Amino acid sequence: MNDKQENFLTMCKNVLNYLSSYVEIWGDNVVFSASRSALEVNISQINEFRNMQMVVIKGFAVDKLRKRELVCKSLMFIIGRIQSYSAVVGNIGLSKDLNYSYRSLIRMRDSLLGGIVSDVLLHANILLSELNVYGVNSVVLDDLRALYLSYESVLGRPRVAIANRKTATDRLKKLIRDTSRVLCMRLDRDVEVFMFSHPDFYNGYRNVRLIVDNVGHKVKIRGVVRDFVTGGVIRGVLVSLVEKDFSVKTSKYGVFSFKGLEPMSYCLDFKKRGYKDDFLGAVKVESDKMTRVDVKMKKDFG
Repeated sequence: MNDKQENFLTMCKNVLNYLSSYVEIWGDNVVFSASRSALEVNISQINEFRNMQMVVIKGFAVDKLRKRELVCKSLMFIIGRIQSYSAVVGNIGLSKDLNYSYRSLIRMRDSLLGGIVSDVLLHANILLSELNVYGVNSVVLDDLRALYLSYESVLGRPRVAIANRKTATDRLKKLIRDTSRVLCMRLDRDVEVFMFSHPDFYNGYRNVRLIVDNVGHKVKIRGVVRDFVTGGVIRGVLVSLVEKDFSVKTSKYGVFSFKGLEPMSYCLDFKKRGYKDDFLGAVKVESDKMTRVDVKMKKDFG
């Protein structure tokens, strides 16, 4: 939900809380009670889809990255062993065929990584008897296959999660429109019957019906990126908000920030030439708080 929708939901909850304190006034009024029940049902549904929208992406991108890291580490071990063997026997062509770095593998497209895995397994199987003394055996190759199958199984999950989140977002828009009609066309009109008989209750209702901007465009995520060893700030780090497909760069003080975010969990991606990529998942944003994120990036000597 965006800030405007959050403010609307807060107002609706305030209305329900207010009405629950004055049941003795409106409880016997069948029309008003029905309108109030309609509002309650809609708010319950909004909460349901809001929760779906907030948690649906959480963890999927992180899980995919972690599994990819395991595949790439296994690949680099086997590639390193094959290159060591090729250096001993003077097979320069074999070494060139497998000229990959961990950095290049971790950044490679999903569609290409599978081909690299197959290529490495093919070379390793051909040389399996020779590679045994280098620490590569059938168990190591089976582990790589299992790791890649596990990685392959989650490839589609982020896309499915994004589709589900879009469904929840579209449903929320309709529910909020319907809820607005319940308020404007029913409750706001039905409460008029209490204008003279219970003026304090009537005026109180009008007050809680006001939508207050509780969020605005305040900073929601702020952080500093530092060097893992020296602790010095790093300027020009590209910080990407995965769910929003939006990026900023750290200032000369290593500071970055994102404003006006809807309450949910986010994933942050950090990239800087000369440093290893970093990734943070499940960075939680709450409507009334600022989330601090401090990151330490390691130098990439590869």
